[in-house]
Amino acid sequence: MKELLQKIVVWIMALFGKEATVKEALPPFSDYYIQKVDEYRCHPTTGKIILVGDSVTEGQSNYAEYFVQKDVVNRGISGDTTLGVLARQYDLLKEHPKKLFLLIGTNNFGWGTQEAADRVVQDILTLANTFCNKGTKVYVQSILPVHTGFTLTQHRDKAQIAKTNLLLAAYANQIKTFTFVDLYSHFVGEGHNLQPHLTTDGLHLSLEGYKKWGEIITPLMD
Repeated sequence: MKELLQKIVVWIMALFGKEATVKEALPPFSDYYIQKVDEYRCHPTTGKIILVGDSVTEGQSNYAEYFVQKDVVNRGISGDTTLGVLARQYDLLKEHPKKLFLLIGTNNFGWGTQEAADRVVQDILTLANTFCNKGTKVYVQSILPVHTGFTLTQHRDKAQIAKTNLLLAAYANQIKTFTFVDLYSHFVGEGHNLQPHLTTDGLHLSLEGYKKWGEIITPLMD
């Protein structure tokens, strides 16, 4: 029920174009989330390529050499979910990104929550359409697989992740307003798990994982 109320607040804000601080709108967000939102607000950009997501995206800043494009700006926040990105979409829109690479959703299936794939897809479609309507070229990346052999990810629902990716690919082919980027098939291995050498803990990417990610999306940044 709490999560549903949070989403209603975000949708009402979007409907009426109301901008409020994250702390005012959605108190349950973590202190770290609020800190990062404030940090990004203090360093605005214009017309850049923006990477949006959770800890996997935030960690990209440590491996920037694998993403050879000068105009890339990192807007990842550790622990973020689709709801978190919806709540900070106004800040992102103010940056007028020329391209936006969205990688979000894995935490919707973790940290004590197990959402349905349909709901996660709806959130992602809402975000994609919002930015497409503002003239941004949007790249929706598939949710990466996890490896459930690790403590951190042992309860994550691999089936829901796979279903979400299939739905996103189908919608991208149908509505053609955003580009779907299939990361999943490049990272998945035996047992539908994230390949061990590409991860440090079953969720986050290793150096080799970031290198592979960079190889896939860097050509799309030109």
